Amino acid sequence: MGIARNIARLIPNGSGLLPNANIEALAASKLTGQVPDANAPSGSVIQVVSATKTDVFSLASLTFTDVTGLVLSITPISASSKILVMASVSIGSSGDFAYTRLTKNSNPINVGDAASNRPRVAGSVVYTASNGAYNCETIQMTHLDSPATTSTLTYAAQIRSGSSPFTIYVNRTDADRDTAHYEPRLASSITLMEIAA
Repeated sequence: MGIARNIARLIPNGSGLLPNANIEALAASKLTGQVPDANAPSGSVIQVVSATKTDVFSLASLTFTDVTGLVLSITPISASSKILVMASVSIGSSGDFAYTRLTKNSNPINVGDAASNRPRVAGSVVYTASNGAYNCETIQMTHLDSPATTSTLTYAAQIRSGSSPFTIYVNRTDADRDTAHYEPRLASSITLMEIAA
């Protein structure tokens, strides 16, 4: 009778799976292979894509524009996944201030609420007359997105000038003097992480 009962416990259920209740003990050494991405525990990182920009980008416009090299795509494995977007943008300016933000499929994300004519941005850098030409600020932007799709998504970091179309730069200062102690060259980056829900 005991043998028949033990054999019955090895018979899969209607879904072709062995019921959890029929598994009394399983040695850790028997657990091999990889958990399918779609079955990863909540909070697990399913995939990561990243890009680093080390060259210079410049813009003189009051219109938000993608920063070349800081545009990245990801195709979620599961529609329930979240996408963690992290971007670091180093900005210099010849004018008074500059703005930056993130977009998903060209639509702004992680920006402030609408308030009359005020620009909706994720980050702002102010430059003064005394140090503006020699200064470069790094803005960090982080957003946890819930796209609810398995279609390819494109995220980007964008910049624009402030009150006037002054020239703004990514990864360099305005003055950009060739010295060993001042006017640094910097790096910017964008990283996308698919997180299991």
